[in-house]
Amino acid sequence: MRLLLAALGTMLILNGCATSRYAEVWHKKPHLTGPPGAGPLASAEQSLTRAMHEERAKPLVALGDCLDALQSTSDELKRNSANPTAIRDYNFGVSRVFQIIHDAQLDPWTQPLSVPTTGGDFVLTYKPDPRPEWNPALYEFTPADEFDVGGKYVTERTTRDGIGAPIVAVEREASKDRREKQTDPGKHELWRVLNPEKYAHTAAIERLQPYNPKKTVVLVIHGLKDSQATWTPMINKLRSDPVIRKHYQFWFYSYPTGYPFPYSAAILREELDEVEKQFPRLKPMVVIGHSMGGCISRLLLTDSGDQLWMKIFGRPPDEVQLLPKTREYFRQELFFRHRPEIGRVIFIASPLRGSNMASGFIGQLATLIIREPTLSSQASQEMLRATKVREEELKPKRRANSVDSLSPKSRFLNAINTLPMTPGVPYHTIIGDRGRGDSPSSSDGVVPYWSSHMNGAKTENIVPSNHSAHQNPQAIDDVMQILKRYAK
Repeated sequence: MRLLLAALGTMLILNGCATSRYAEVWHKKPHLTGPPGAGPLASAEQSLTRAMHEERAKPLVALGDCLDALQSTSDELKRNSANPTAIRDYNFGVSRVFQIIHDAQLDPWTQPLSVPTTGGDFVLTYKPDPRPEWNPALYEFTPADEFDVGGKYVTERTTRDGIGAPIVAVEREASKDRREKQTDPGKHELWRVLNPEKYAHTAAIERLQPYNPKKTVVLVIHGLKDSQATWTPMINKLRSDPVIRKHYQFWFYSYPTGYPFPYSAAILREELDEVEKQFPRLKPMVVIGHSMGGCISRLLLTDSGDQLWMKIFGRPPDEVQLLPKTREYFRQELFFRHRPEIGRVIFIASPLRGSNMASGFIGQLATLIIREPTLSSQASQEMLRATKVREEELKPKRRANSVDSLSPKSRFLNAINTLPMTPGVPYHTIIGDRGRGDSPSSSDGVVPYWSSHMNGAKTENIVPSNHSAHQNPQAIDDVMQILKRYAK
């Protein structure tokens, strides 16, 4: 038990685990901030204050007061669209309309809702959208100004200027498929390392927003003992930029990180096959991989042919005796083509040639605490019987977990680095040096420079960061500049 606790502690330190919550959300009472308006805006603000006092007892009356206020602020914006007080009051009024609809359980979505005001009746309804997922009746809406946010990954609130109110939309009833795919970021990070087979169902590509065929997909892939939550600082910063919002949409690939990364890459290829069926005219996507996610990304740019098989087994497939399930396992891992939907890749702190921390004591601990998936374990045992192991290599029986697959002694890792990446697909590297300025002898504390450096990279940026370089402000700015430079 003492050894197990030591192993768990080492893994938490290695991956930067913290006990603080990634994000917290709590309700607050919204109110207008800043100096009061004058003239018609002062009257509008009085209407909004009155609406907030009567919305529970008389929701339709309160809704009428809000619409009166919106009419006044709208008239003021027609005279001066840059009036900051009119913009503030208008946005606040829109938020209160959605607040009253939510709190009073009103329904302007399935049938028009008539609201009496001092200037006559308003009818609340919506313009139907051909996309079924955009039907507002499927969601509950809450104004974003009713929430405060904070936590480890949310240190500042990202806002955008303009006319209109940000609204939080939550599905009333998630579809069966989406419920099965849902994961709780951060909740199972450690357990998805220790027992990947139990959490196999959590491997999925997830969208941050409904698919837009006019925008380029940015697919982000996290690393060992991480989840999609780790991308929060970068995604928040990127989406605060109007150019990024105009041209890009963000997807995540999340997976049990106890699997060897070649197997996680095989699962991703299956997920991408499903994406291609659903969205056949997808624009060339950008992939951003952090740490082990970069190793997975590297396989998306590679044509293996039979070279990996030959380097692993030393004989053609028909000369190697394997059980059918084992043969299929290695077929998925060792035979693949580059993904034509990938247009650009950004590698961040990626151990493309391995990390020495995955060898020695850390590797031994990983063998003790990571439960090998049944098929992966069987495959390793059969591989051990079918091949000869050189002195400098890891024995195949220890190749069945993610840590071993990241060792510089990994037979697969050494084999994949002998294969060229697909020409014509540009890639970039971002590498941490902990602020020491000692590259090429540098390290981010986990991955050394020599492992992350790629001779063919279009750009290489060294940032003063530890291994969590994807959360470093300078690295985030580098990613933003790359995306904006090649936005289409």
